[in-house]
Amino acid sequence: MFVHRYSINKDFNINPSLFLVQCGFEDCAPGHGFGPVIRDHNLIHFIYSGKGHLEIFDNTVALNAGQGFLIPTGVSAKYYADDSDPWEYGWFGFSGEYSNMIISYRGLSAFNNLFNFTSIGKTKKCIEEMVEYYGERGNDFMAISKMYEIFSYINPSFSVSYKQSKLINEIIKFIEEHFAENITVESLSEEFNLSRSQIFRYFKETIDMSPQQYLKQYRINHAANLLRTTNMSVESIKTACGFNDLCNFIRQFNSVYHRSPSSFRKYVLTHSAAYDMEHSPSDLSDDDIK
Repeated sequence: MFVHRYSINKDFNINPSLFLVQCGFEDCAPGHGFGPVIRDHNLIHFIYSGKGHLEIFDNTVALNAGQGFLIPTGVSAKYYADDSDPWEYGWFGFSGEYSNMIISYRGLSAFNNLFNFTSIGKTKKCIEEMVEYYGERGNDFMAISKMYEIFSYINPSFSVSYKQSKLINEIIKFIEEHFAENITVESLSEEFNLSRSQIFRYFKETIDMSPQQYLKQYRINHAANLLRTTNMSVESIKTACGFNDLCNFIRQFNSVYHRSPSSFRKYVLTHSAAYDMEHSPSDLSDDDIK
């Protein structure tokens, strides 16, 4: 029962900080799977019933109903339904400058990518509504709101210190306002009167990333958004995102999206069309399907 699927939708950009790329749900046939494939956006699946397997980071994990998994940007993964008890699941893909921070607030990261979620019924309904709203003539704002709602169901017991998360939010806000400048851990230490070790520890405990990793991801995600939505040259985007050297910018961008900036822009333009439920998975390549 293939229901809905989207590729990159360059017109869906009401919120460049966090935006939807694709969504759908499926009751899989035995052994039905996807991959291995690398995507240029994050992808989350929620298992409603049945069983399946995820192959990622050279490991194979068995998963059941009530569990979910994150496939991060730029990571090769394969997943497939159990032969005797195939899973039914829903999914959505997302990207944006805040995407890494958002998933960290649900206890997720590139290497901590499995989770539990509350209320299969509510999650299922939420994704079904997201699919409806994300249609060509749908309501972009409602689709985004459903994505935020679904995040609230992930890892319900996870929490971080309010004081610590408030401080990290202030540092992150500073990074996002000055990311095109020469920001270092030393400059952050001086700005917030904290030691280097304190800043590093707070970042790792709160969002499971170092300050340098967050700055890099924010700059690269911002660059990807400019490539999606503007005609700015790669050279201009490099400067706007805080990189001094073009070769270094291309190398850093490729390390996240596994494409050069120019190749990424061409990919987005090629895969900007949305497909409706009449499209069969057999008509599409693994690169295009969830």
